[in-house]
Amino acid sequence: MFSNFFSAHDCNRSDASGRPVAPKTKRQGLLSRLARERSGNVAIIFALTMMPVIGLIGGAVEFGQAVSARTKLQTTIDSAVLAAGREFQVSGSQSAALARAVAFFNEHMSNGASGAITVNSVDPVTNTLTLGGQVVSPTPFMSVVGVKNITMTAQAQAVLAVGGNSEINLEISLMLDTTGSMRGSKMVDLKAAAKDLIDIIVWDDQSEWYSKVALAPFSPYVNVGSGLFRTITGYDPDGSQNRRTCVKERKSSSYRYTDAYPSGSRRFVGYGRNRNGSRLSSRNSERRYDCQTTSSIVPLTKDKSLLKGAIDGFPTSGSTAGHLGTAWSWYLLSPNWSGIWQGSSVPAAYGTSDVRKIAVLMTDGQYNRNYYGSSSTSQARTLCGNMKSSGIEVYTIGFQVTGTARTTLRDYCATDRSHHYDASSGDALRQAFRDIALRLAQLRLSK
Repeated sequence: MFSNFFSAHDCNRSDASGRPVAPKTKRQGLLSRLARERSGNVAIIFALTMMPVIGLIGGAVEFGQAVSARTKLQTTIDSAVLAAGREFQVSGSQSAALARAVAFFNEHMSNGASGAITVNSVDPVTNTLTLGGQVVSPTPFMSVVGVKNITMTAQAQAVLAVGGNSEINLEISLMLDTTGSMRGSKMVDLKAAAKDLIDIIVWDDQSEWYSKVALAPFSPYVNVGSGLFRTITGYDPDGSQNRRTCVKERKSSSYRYTDAYPSGSRRFVGYGRNRNGSRLSSRNSERRYDCQTTSSIVPLTKDKSLLKGAIDGFPTSGSTAGHLGTAWSWYLLSPNWSGIWQGSSVPAAYGTSDVRKIAVLMTDGQYNRNYYGSSSTSQARTLCGNMKSSGIEVYTIGFQVTGTARTTLRDYCATDRSHHYDASSGDALRQAFRDIALRLAQLRLSK
């Protein structure tokens, strides 16, 4: 009965307008409910979209880690190349500089990524050190799309800049021993070493900052040349062509160990004369022979050709008046001599903030020749002390010297013991000059 009732009722169903509506079957009701169900779709869509979202987030994190590793790499490369540059500056050894770069890199590179050096070189001509490296960061999230790691690279250069490129002005005087004991291979070695220093120190571009070198060759005397002889002695030389234009100590002992301007009693005693200016007897050795130091001093200049040409012309003869060489290495840097030196050879004032004054004293033997006052060694020690007190930095090089000569150079003349070099061979002499030149260089990152 009830079934008949519901069947009849279903058959007579109509919509709001009275139109008949077909009765629903059980299958149609199930499909309708499934079509209206949304909870399962959300789960599926969420599952499908989360994978790329997680990949993007993970990739961003991994890329950030790679960038961080690259920053660490660049910092390490910068520091390592500076460490290598400092090694090269102090030791002058390319191999030691390269090894220092590797050691520093390995010690400081992050353990979170695989770092390696790709470039490690030293250019001794331009004094430029180049270091490059790379770091490989693993990317487990990005590996899903085929990116297994990210490689980052970095590079840096350090330059030992001298003279015009170092943002400081350099005035350097070289006291060079041309005595008889330097004859032969020793003089060949000295010429090569001094010219090496000039090549490093004197840069071509001096438009803003300058680097100049002066030469003070000596043996029994210092030859000042005909143009200067009369000014500092008060009388004409006895000969021509720089054969009689050598000088000895000052007339007055009160000024002998100073850099006072050479006038009146502060003047010098010339070759072949006594302190009163009287000519010595023709039987005196000074009157019978040339003054031996035939190469003249060279005031401060940036002319490399002039400097090298003067060095190439050095002769070797005579004894060792080291105190005279010491004194003239000072005078060439002294602003008190501004009335003597002319033009671009005039030294800067003492204490000028952007100027370094350097004297390099080189000899191969005992100081064994003096004319007035105490021994040559004693005078040299006093002169060195006063020169350093004026603000001049002093390097010393002993070429196969021992005993008193070594003590004078190392303990009395050098600014400190780190400024002294003992050279036992020609190669060591050349290395000493190069080391000094590199130590005067300013180390900086170029890129």
